[in-house]
Amino acid sequence: MSDTTETTPATEPVVTMGIILLLAAVFIAQLSGATMTTDGGTNIRVPDLVAFGAMNPDLVHIGGDWWRLATAPLLHGGWLHFILNAVALYFAGNFIEQHLGGATVSGILALGALAGAVASYTIGSAQLVSVGASGGIMSLLAAALTLCYMLPEATDTIGGKSLFARILIPSLIPTSSGIDYAAHFGGAIMGGGIALLLADITYLQRENPHRRTVALAATGVFVAVALFGAVRLVQAAPIFNPEWRLMKDGEDQRLLGISEPEARAIEAQFPGDPQSHLVLSVALYNAGKPVEAGAEALKGVRLIRIFGSGSSFYTTSTFPQLRLVMALGEAAAGHSGRAKMLADDQACVEYGSAFGKKLTWRANAPPVCADR
Repeated sequence: MSDTTETTPATEPVVTMGIILLLAAVFIAQLSGATMTTDGGTNIRVPDLVAFGAMNPDLVHIGGDWWRLATAPLLHGGWLHFILNAVALYFAGNFIEQHLGGATVSGILALGALAGAVASYTIGSAQLVSVGASGGIMSLLAAALTLCYMLPEATDTIGGKSLFARILIPSLIPTSSGIDYAAHFGGAIMGGGIALLLADITYLQRENPHRRTVALAATGVFVAVALFGAVRLVQAAPIFNPEWRLMKDGEDQRLLGISEPEARAIEAQFPGDPQSHLVLSVALYNAGKPVEAGAEALKGVRLIRIFGSGSSFYTTSTFPQLRLVMALGEAAAGHSGRAKMLADDQACVEYGSAFGKKLTWRANAPPVCADR
């Protein structure tokens, strides 16, 4: 491959260091607005991570927060998580920047981060909350390791074979809990594939305008999606506080059917409890506002998925009932496919239960559970 690579003197890894500084700035912003866990104070609480843009499959699939696929890779769960990622990013990014330039580093990182997030979304459970640049960093490591065998033999390529393998391979072996290995594999496959593709189409020159253009385009798409997500997070300004005053368990079932003003007062008193959002969503539906009802139900679903089924926010009845109100709202908005997706078997059972009788019958209401 020596005829496809130009030997250039070592340069400062400006882009790689810039990316590390960007991630550090985001992490500092997280720390300024987050609460640390009680296990030594080195990790950020899950609710805060979700509020900052962490990836959760249900929030992407049900809530439509597709932009979380780009915001989550910019976040980190704690100090150790950030430091380990920063070190790995420096080694892999520096190597690729020396041989292929800074634009290629950002492009591989962006594509790997998205690939890792998509893999995590596809494979992960509904309760999964995932953050970290690991997908993108695995992409850089896999690309760097592959390039060590594609580029002309030199001191850094010889040493890189051992260095990158020692970092990459253990990162792909699922030996620890709390690590999103799906993101690791997704990013690694993307990075290795990109490196092989570059070699196949002889794009391994350090200065290649075609590769640079594609890399910058990929980076631009990632940044645009992440910025869009940041705007949505600011607009939503959600309340994710597990210490917020909670309604008594099952209180929502007693309050179902009250008027909209009464329900709004309940929601104002308990804004962080999904039960209050269920009460208000039913009141809105009964007031002839099915689309608003669905939007309110989504707020409750978000809270349940953020804290998981083991938290005090979760009740066995509230979740399917919220999904049913969401389905009715989507059906009223003309989104029949999405309505049927939300109205699963468990939700449709609620349609025929005592809960269903709390929903005012509407002659023009789409039959979201008719085929079940």
